[in-house]
Amino acid sequence: GIVLFDGPATAVRAVVPELDGSGGGCSLVIAEGHGWFLKRYDRYRAMQFMAFIEDLTPLTVFPAGPAEIRSGVALMRKYSDQDLTLADAVGLQHMAARKLRQCWSTDFHLGLGGAALVINQ
Repeated sequence: GIVLFDGPATAVRAVVPELDGSGGGCSLVIAEGHGWFLKRYDRYRAMQFMAFIEDLTPLTVFPAGPAEIRSGVALMRKYSDQDLTLADAVGLQHMAARKLRQCWSTDFHLGLGGAALVINQ
C-alpha cells in the first residue's frame, strides 16, 4: 500500500514503508519532494532527499504515466473546488486503485477519496 505524509512544518511529502514492509509511493510525489528541497534549500539537500528515497527498502515507486495522469486530471475536475496538485490527484488515484482505506498524511486532500487520515485517528 501507499503511505504518504507531510512534515508538520513543510510542504513536502516523503514516502515511508508500511509496517508490513510493502510501502510505496508515486513518482510524482517523489519529484515534488525533490523539487521542494531544491527550491527551499539547495542541490545538496535535494540529493540527500533522493538518497533517503533510495535507501527505503522495500519501496515500490508507482508510475505516473499517461493513464495515471488522465485519471489524476479527472479527479482534479471532480474536486475542482479544492486546490489539488497533479501529484495529489495521482496519489488519490493510486490509493483508490489499491482500495486503501487509510493514509498517513497531514494533507487533508488525500482524504478526499474516502481514506481515513491516520493523523485524525
